[in-house]
Amino acid sequence: MDFDDPADIFDQNSELSKQLQYYLPSEYVKGLFDGFNRKTRSRLPEFVRFALANGWLDTASFFNISIGCSSDQSSVSAYSRSTQTFEDARGGNNGNIGGGYGFWTAEELDPYWQVDLENICRIERVTIHNFLGARDQCTNLAILISSDQTNWSLVATKLDNAPFGGADGTPYHFDFPMPPRARYCRIQLVGHGALHLDEIEVFGLPD
Repeated sequence: MDFDDPADIFDQNSELSKQLQYYLPSEYVKGLFDGFNRKTRSRLPEFVRFALANGWLDTASFFNISIGCSSDQSSVSAYSRSTQTFEDARGGNNGNIGGGYGFWTAEELDPYWQVDLENICRIERVTIHNFLGARDQCTNLAILISSDQTNWSLVATKLDNAPFGGADGTPYHFDFPMPPRARYCRIQLVGHGALHLDEIEVFGLPD
């Protein structure tokens, strides 16, 4: 994965391709996607294009593309697990959904958490898993996206003050019927307060 492109790795004469012919693509494509996503993200777009060309994926397929990516947040608090914003933010996309909090900002106006997807991606869904111990504190949220981390566009809001869950099976989903394309995705609390969430999942595919 580090050195060979997908066309070489999955060449029809390779031992790997010979073994894969005994399985349906649905049985292995997610595992391969996750492998490229975690180990060699720079080659993930090549894998997606290869998988689409070979019928392993269709344009309706999407995966959690934010897990393990670099993330950051607007500030830290006494409840943060690090004094560095980027270190505390890692708890928001480490793949652990347990009902607690993955990160915690200071109390401020419009605090945020954001993730660098490393490539321009088609964002299909953002799923927010709330901190179950304080689910009524982070209810009004906004989703912003950017391709350069300088110019941000608001693409969705939740302003109904309704609490939601997460690990209990009731996370909040922002779905995008017309998927926006961006490299950075920011989740922002609307108003004054502290942003503390369990896990944030950004689903889609890289361009």
